Amino acid sequence: MLRRETMTEHHVLDGHVAFAALQNGSLGVDGYRRLMRALHGFHHSVDLPVRRAWEAHSIQRSGFEYVSRSEILADDLASLGVDQDGWMADPPGVLGPIDCAAALGGIIYVFEGSMLGGSVMCDATETLLADAGSRGNDYWRWCRDVGPQRWPAACRLLDELADTDEAQEAMVGSARAVFHRMAEWLMRWDDDPAN
Repeated sequence: MLRRETMTEHHVLDGHVAFAALQNGSLGVDGYRRLMRALHGFHHSVDLPVRRAWEAHSIQRSGFEYVSRSEILADDLASLGVDQDGWMADPPGVLGPIDCAAALGGIIYVFEGSMLGGSVMCDATETLLADAGSRGNDYWRWCRDVGPQRWPAACRLLDELADTDEAQEAMVGSARAVFHRMAEWLMRWDDDPAN
């Protein structure tokens, strides 16, 4: 249901120029640094509210636990030599209130699903960084290594949370909002180092 209802938003995000450039090998290391900076900024702004909502709504089901992304992205930024003063300045609060467990489920759908897409990007990041003699793709390797194992547990959780029409509506609305917010956040990315 979620995939069908968010297909348009899914395609917009998947088609972002930075992801396309990474996949086709045309993204340089500086562009990659800016992409990782944008991804970290987004996750830094949402990890704490998602964690708080997770605890507030007592989502301890299906053997699934939310994992913050900002720490692993921060490690990658440090490996890439990005100055910490710039990337720790992003404020929290991109998502707004997460007022029910089903809305949290919509967020989980986007984040966990993005790990499956991230696993596909892993080879491209390894090639890019090996050619540059650099490191900074722990996030993508994490997506590849644990994403396929996390996805079934996330799906079980989503099935449990989508137990009414109202819950399904909240989940779809939340997932669409997260796709939109992430796409808006990635508009900060620019492959032109002069900008």
